[in-house]
Amino acid sequence: MIRNSLTAKIIISVGIVISVVIGVCAYIIVIVQTNELMDRAKRNGIYINHLVNQYVSQFMLTGNRKEIKEFFININKSEEVRKIFLFDENGRIVFSSNQNDIGMDADDFHRGLFENIEGRVKYKVQEKSGIFSIVTPISNKPECQQCHDTARATLGALALDISLVPAEKEIVKNRNLIILFALVGLVLVSAVLSVLVVIMVKRPINKLIGTMTEVEQGNFDVKVDIKNKDELGQLGNSFNSMIARLERTNMELLRHHEMQLQQAEKMATIGELASGIAHEIKNPLAGIGAAIQVLADEFDLRNTHSEVVDEIMLQLDRLNKNTRDLLSFARPAEPRFLSGDLNEVVSKAVFFVRKQAEKQKIGIKEELEKQIPKIFLDPEQMQQVFLNIMLNAVQATPEGGNLTISTQKKPEIVPVIIGAPGVRGSKDNVSRERIEISFSDTGKGITEEHLKKIFNPFFSTKHRGTGLGLAISRNIVEKHGGHIEVKSKPGRGTNVTVVLPVKGSI
Repeated sequence: MIRNSLTAKIIISVGIVISVVIGVCAYIIVIVQTNELMDRAKRNGIYINHLVNQYVSQFMLTGNRKEIKEFFININKSEEVRKIFLFDENGRIVFSSNQNDIGMDADDFHRGLFENIEGRVKYKVQEKSGIFSIVTPISNKPECQQCHDTARATLGALALDISLVPAEKEIVKNRNLIILFALVGLVLVSAVLSVLVVIMVKRPINKLIGTMTEVEQGNFDVKVDIKNKDELGQLGNSFNSMIARLERTNMELLRHHEMQLQQAEKMATIGELASGIAHEIKNPLAGIGAAIQVLADEFDLRNTHSEVVDEIMLQLDRLNKNTRDLLSFARPAEPRFLSGDLNEVVSKAVFFVRKQAEKQKIGIKEELEKQIPKIFLDPEQMQQVFLNIMLNAVQATPEGGNLTISTQKKPEIVPVIIGAPGVRGSKDNVSRERIEISFSDTGKGITEEHLKKIFNPFFSTKHRGTGLGLAISRNIVEKHGGHIEVKSKPGRGTNVTVVLPVKGSI
């Protein structure tokens, strides 16, 4: 859960950065203080060495050996002074704070400093023992030459060992205090950071999450109450605006849904009424047609009034077609799927339309792909679809125009969702191929306003017909698992494409 918590991620990330910063700062402070304390201890040692050197020089001028001895013993009582002694140029100890060392040879370390001395003072730190050793040469000054040989340039050296242990103890003490303060500071900063993150980040986010949950459950009356002036406040305001837009959209969808329900109820009523009327008209029309045929034959009307008889029969055919359209729309028949050749169905439909097209001097061109696979379809219903589309095209195309019919197989553009039910190893997979049957005319085209309504029942821009042809055609195509695409521009013609899926090898 911690890995998925934004608050925890922020606190941990910032905490790590603060820890590193505090750690680096503490380390730098410790190093600086350590160097400062060590330098101070060395400066104190050099200062003590300077004072001791002055006192020793005075005592040596007076020749009071007893005072020198007492001075060495007293100064050795200081916590900082580990040892002090005076040795001659041969390395023999003449005076020492440790009386047992008098007459002994000085150790190699101090003698080495004396032998390599180049200036007035030589000092070096003994790391292992924590001692700061200072060796000061005693020059054979003129006032000293009354007691010493004038040929000797250096009479010996004063050695002073300063203990660095007090400084090291203070360094450890300060380091521990710095670490303690750093840890306490880190805890306090982390606590303050946690509180601030909870107040400024977690609470507003929880409010957003709670409001989103309410919206998911369909409650659009909630609002996010975030008073921050920062980005989260802006996010809350944007979220409230989004909720308001969603509420408006939802209301519009509800109104649209209600209108669709009302329209569906209205169309159902119209369908029932149309079905009843069609049934009532169908039989009388058949009787009228038969009666006209009898009268025409009995009174030889075809020779004397052929135009009148033909017009009556034409109008009866129109009424019969309208009646069939009403019945097809009100009570559409279920398709009877058979394995069929789509090109053959298209060619038969073209055969029935070609004569009317020739009367209007409209050229029909077929571009049928030979490798079209067989598919399951209802040949009669699909032929009705193609006839409706082509008749509309012929009626909308002026003399000298063209109508091109083409079929082609194309890759399916709908992606298959891997792992979806029925996809893996099934012949009922979502098809990866489709067949497109296109009807392109050079007619007057359709306006954008009318293009949105062409599939509405009873919509027609022609003086004749019921306006049900395309509505019936779309219903048939959708029952075949396909759809109809229409593209048109006024003055440039219309392209109607029937798209049917290939659901497997037949």
